[in-house]
Formats: sequence, structure tokens, C-alpha cells
Amino acid sequence: MAYRLSKIQHLLLLTTLLIASMLIHNTAQGAVYKCQVGGKTVYQSSTCFKGKQTVLKPTKHDTGLHASWFSRPPLLPDTAICSGDICRCGDQTLPLSADSQANVEKSLSGLINDWQQHQKLYQVYLKLPVEEQKISNQRANIADTACMIAMHQTLLNQSYLEVINPKVTAPLTEAQLNAKLAELCSQGLDDDMPLNEAEQLFNQCVADEKRDNDRLIEQQAASNNAPKFPTQVATLKLKNPYEIE
Repeated sequence: MAYRLSKIQHLLLLTTLLIASMLIHNTAQGAVYKCQVGGKTVYQSSTCFKGKQTVLKPTKHDTGLHASWFSRPPLLPDTAICSGDICRCGDQTLPLSADSQANVEKSLSGLINDWQQHQKLYQVYLKLPVEEQKISNQRANIADTACMIAMHQTLLNQSYLEVINPKVTAPLTEAQLNAKLAELCSQGLDDDMPLNEAEQLFNQCVADEKRDNDRLIEQQAASNNAPKFPTQVATLKLKNPYEIE
């Protein structure tokens, strides 16, 4: 009986350790560990076996931009929500247009500018005595800029990758294109029209439509290959210099 009880306890202990290791793995997923052992510094994705350990923040966000731009700004009063034609956070709103690319471009620039403004206000606020901080009018201004940051963050989380990597519609095959043009270009022909005139109009219609289609394909290819928002993206791929840690 004693052996069986010991065996059950052993199995329970193993199960507990397994669950604990899974929780640790899930919590630390994406983290980088800085280990200092014997005077040497090593960076690794798993916890340090021995020596001093420092857990570093992930540097890459899901968008591919630097994660520090998506940190929670100090004194953020509310959760930002973007839906339909507007984003809301606290007393602040961010109007959105029907053009996703224009919205993303505005939020890329806005994220940089509002983090800069937020840091300026917050640095002044931190220099105030603690009692003055509690009643300072600066708190409201800082909360407003924090909300603007949060709205930009939310919009980029929702739309950035879709705009940067748009879904490309597969081009029609030659047979599919010809069938579509045959139907389209037949619509303007009358039954009593002379055959040679009908053929001329039909062939001219097909040639015009194919030329326009080829031009659109070229324009789409050029647009997809051109880098989008190069200035803002280059800045946002670097660590946020306005983040207050």
C-alpha cells in the first residue's frame, strides 16, 4: 500500500511539473533571456540554467515594426476601439476614411508624432512633486496624447499588414479573358448589322479592352512592388526613442 501511494504521489508531482513548465513556456514565449555566467553574457530564447538572468522585452511586433512603439503609454485612461469610420479612446476620436491605405499612412505618422508629444508632456509632469502631480492639469493632456497613441496602435494592429501585403487577385487565363470579352463586346451589336461591320466593331472592342486590361496589370504590379510609407516604416522599425520605461 505504501509503494502504491508513493507511486501516485510521484505521478502527481510529474504532472504538476509538466503543467508548470508549459505555463512558463507560454508566458515567456517570444522573450529573450540575457544570461551572465562566469563574466560572459549570452542571449538565448530559453531561461538561464545558472548565473544572473535578465528577461528582455521582445523587439519585434506582429506587424514587423519595433515592439516598443506598441507599448502602453503612461496615464492611458481607456481602451482604444476602432470600428467603422472612427476610433475612440477616452474623450478622443480619430476619424477614419474608406481608404485603408490612407488610414494606415495617417496612423504611422501619427504614432511617431504623438509619442514625441506624449514624452514631452510626461517628462515635465514627472518633475512635479508627487502631490502636485495628483492635481496637475497636465494629467488630462497626457491622457489625451496617450489615447491618440492607443488609437493609432489599434488601427495599425487591424489594418497594417493588410495594406502592406494586399491580397492579389489572380489574373484571368487567356481563355477566361476571351470569354469575358466575347460576352462584353457582343452587347453592342445589332442582329441586322452587316457581318463585316459587326466583326470590325467586335474586334476593335476586344483590342481596346485587352489594352486597358494590360495597362491595369502593369499599374498593379508597379504599385505592389513599390515600397509603401518608406520614411515612416524605416523610423518605426527602430526602437521607440520616446518610450518611457
